[in-house]
Amino acid sequence: MTVRWRGADGSLSEAALARVVVEDLLAGALVREFRWYRGRRFYSGWHWSAAMQQLIAYESRRF
Repeated sequence: MTVRWRGADGSLSEAALARVVVEDLLAGALVREFRWYRGRRFYSGWHWSAAMQQLIAYESRRF
């Protein structure tokens, strides 16, 4: 299995799953943008994580 991610500087990286350095993934940039509009079936945004001491992206579904 191959994993691809975008680094904090915007560069694209790829490696076998067994060789991925977790810290590289955690330091990477968000690739997907959140969009908001009326009538959307998903809720997405940012949540402050006291444990991580930073904003965390989230997306949830309502049924």
